Amino acid sequence: MEYFMKGSLHFFKILYYISIGLTVNYNLFIWTMLGRIYLMIGDRIKALRTFKNMTQDKLVDGIASIAYLSKVENGQAKPSELFLMQIAEKLSIDAEVLLKPSLSSVTEVQVEKILHDYWKRKILHDRDISLFKLLSTELPNNKILLMVFSVLIRFYYSDSRLAEAKEAYYFSKRIVKHEEVTDDEKEAAFYYLYACGVLHIELYEFQKANEYFLRTETYLPNDNREKARVYYNLSLVNERINTDKTLCLYYSEKAYEFIKKTGDANRTVKFLLFRSIQFFSINQPDKAMDCVLEAQKLVPLNDSDLRLKSSIIYSFGRIHQLKGEIAESIQHFKEFISLVEPHFPEKASRGYKRLAEISIQQKEWESSANYLEQAQNIAKEFKKVFFDKEIKLLEIFTYKIKQQNDKYEKEMQKLLSYCTEQHDYDLGKYLASELGVYFYEQQAYKKAASVFKQSYEFEKKLNQEKVQIVEGYRFEF
Repeated sequence: MEYFMKGSLHFFKILYYISIGLTVNYNLFIWTMLGRIYLMIGDRIKALRTFKNMTQDKLVDGIASIAYLSKVENGQAKPSELFLMQIAEKLSIDAEVLLKPSLSSVTEVQVEKILHDYWKRKILHDRDISLFKLLSTELPNNKILLMVFSVLIRFYYSDSRLAEAKEAYYFSKRIVKHEEVTDDEKEAAFYYLYACGVLHIELYEFQKANEYFLRTETYLPNDNREKARVYYNLSLVNERINTDKTLCLYYSEKAYEFIKKTGDANRTVKFLLFRSIQFFSINQPDKAMDCVLEAQKLVPLNDSDLRLKSSIIYSFGRIHQLKGEIAESIQHFKEFISLVEPHFPEKASRGYKRLAEISIQQKEWESSANYLEQAQNIAKEFKKVFFDKEIKLLEIFTYKIKQQNDKYEKEMQKLLSYCTEQHDYDLGKYLASELGVYFYEQQAYKKAASVFKQSYEFEKKLNQEKVQIVEGYRFEF
């Protein structure tokens, strides 16, 4: 009996210690899990705060202390329900998203809807972009990642946040698979590759952009507008990477065929004007004229879109100018000015610059001075918007034609200094070359050597293919 009692006592002691151990382990497990949840919430808050370029004090202003937020972000404090609601509102995210153990419950259908709203209707809510930012860090499936990064990259470069667009792009390259995708992923892959292509255009990396747009051809959706987008951009980048314009014209022709099929007259007109600029830039005025005449047929005389009508008239002026038909070009530029000046006065400077250019060519100095003054007045009025380098160039080359050499040299040096300060290496290279040739012709060989060296320095700093600048209607899908 005594033996039995001792054995029972020993047994209950064991049970007691086991129960203590289980309790300790259970509590440890609970605290570990809570710690992970708090850390997850903190990480999400910090990720969104950083994404929105918000300081800690700005985020918690009127809500809590910075010290409290720091503890929450580091997983060292349990955030209260009220705190989470207020913080979520400031971060444009649903509080329940911050609390979800996993974002895997966010469905492809939800993400796809956001993708289509943004790419096809340019609708993107703050809550959507915040959700996408979190999804990009928590690695859902490949299809969702393709959609998420297509939106994030486009959102960043559209918002002129190129550094963040590049960061998203390089991060996506490590985790997104787009070389071989399933049929279900093809549309998402198309938008991702397209976004990468446009990003590289924004970065002036045209060869890389071309590679991405060529890849999109593999996944082209059955949507004429999207097809037109791709071929428009292929035309754009090939214009910059190839001296032979055959390929860029081939792609713009394909884009034109698809944009016509959409039945969107407005976009078709814009694209025809874009095509006319291409032909203009390679000295094919007759083909440029055909494009503008075709565009004119699609714009009724009573059309209220003054931007389109004025662009057509301006294009006629440029083509007549290229063909040496001075009277016709002057007539169109004056008509252009009369149309835009009451409504878009900043655009009237384009007409005045062209009239000044013609007057300079005709050596009509009084007229050229008058037109330049008109253009300069507009530039001064809108000086917060732009510095008009073209006006300055016209003024400077007037000095050269009039053989006012001191003024020419002085103003050229000023503009070169401006290019250095503003990192406008493309224009700087051109100006230095022009000035070098001028000094060489003046037999000022030391000065010529100095500015030719400056031109070389500009070229070294350029670090990109030279962008061919053609003036005209800027077409965007």
